[in-house]
Amino acid sequence: MRTKLVNADSNRDIEAFSTIVDHILAMWTYWEHLFDFPRVTDEIANLYERSTPKLLSYVRWSLLMSAALEIAKLGDPEVQMGRENLTLRLIYGHIEVAATGSEAKALRTAMNYALGIIQSNPFRQFRHRVLVHFDRLTAVGDEVNDVDIELLGRAVAALANFRLRAEAVVEGKPIIIATGENFIVGDEVRGPLREEADRFLQLLSAGLTAHPQAL
Repeated sequence: MRTKLVNADSNRDIEAFSTIVDHILAMWTYWEHLFDFPRVTDEIANLYERSTPKLLSYVRWSLLMSAALEIAKLGDPEVQMGRENLTLRLIYGHIEVAATGSEAKALRTAMNYALGIIQSNPFRQFRHRVLVHFDRLTAVGDEVNDVDIELLGRAVAALANFRLRAEAVVEGKPIIIATGENFIVGDEVRGPLREEADRFLQLLSAGLTAHPQAL
């Protein structure tokens, strides 16, 4: 079983990358489950309005922008100003030597798909003018530089799938495209995150019911 790659630094990079992708997936799942208002019911929207609407609006914005920034950074150049970045390409470079056959193709396809989204013009422009810099024309409202929510969701899924396939190669597990095993992230990963978001809503509702004078 392949449990180690080229050297200790490679494994440390992969562990750090996995942690980053876990954070992105969690932030996106919490945001999507709690604040994606086309999906949020009137009952939940009313719950927010009755509790702490301004605070929750900042939580909503922070989760979304933090996830978007973390995604964008993984598509950065491997080296900037003489220093290495932890990027998708760096992780792929560590792992590709251990991948063979269909798992090599699955890994390469996953990386290219994720980079295609992250390095697309709308996403890069959003990164430069909203996430990283206070572009003046954008900040004052003379220009709109936004990225489609659906594109962000696709980026999250692409990164999570790349991580899954990369870890399968590292751990020597088979990647089975037909069943999705070690190929596509399933509900067993996001399910507990959604359950935690639901518990937050239950606590918020219970608190308002028990202490209406707090409003």
